[in-house]
Amino acid sequence: MDQFNRICLVLIVVFLAVIALRPVILPQPAHAAPVHKYIAVHTGTDGSSPTIQATLDKYASDGWDLIAAIPVAEASSSPILIFQQ
Repeated sequence: MDQFNRICLVLIVVFLAVIALRPVILPQPAHAAPVHKYIAVHTGTDGSSPTIQATLDKYASDGWDLIAAIPVAEASSSPILIFQQ
């Protein structure tokens, strides 16, 4: 092989090595996944607490999604509502 072909091959190898090693030397920053917010609301049955429907309407209008309703051991008590935003 003559001198020109060797220089071209060396340049190709060097450029491919630069492309291959760039992520190792200068890695891209990692971005965290979006974090969800959670809230638990207990709607009691006494007159001072809002009703379940009023609570659902309030949090739905604020952009919260209902993901669970956990029953409480007391038969007369309303469930605990879990919302996610």
